[in-house]
Amino acid sequence: MAAPPATEPVAVTPQESGCLSVNAVPFAKVYIDDRPAGYTPKACLRVPVGEHRAYFVMDGQRSPERLFRITARHTADTPMRMSYDFNTRRFSDQ
Repeated sequence: MAAPPATEPVAVTPQESGCLSVNAVPFAKVYIDDRPAGYTPKACLRVPVGEHRAYFVMDGQRSPERLFRITARHTADTPMRMSYDFNTRRFSDQ
């Protein structure tokens, strides 16, 4: 009986991600899912597709958490936008 033909391994693609544009007034450190993700402003923070939580920290102050969903349609040209103003204590999503 002949051996079955050799097959090539299935290529594993990287997890899909989308772009999140973040800003804060004044500038702040941003956390995604409780992990530091850098400082604002950031035009395209790569985030895996799915639901996440974000908050901002500036000089010991912390914004409330904001839930958001990233999809593959959030590209560098059309990112999801999130901004927090520590002066008014409000989010401004665009």
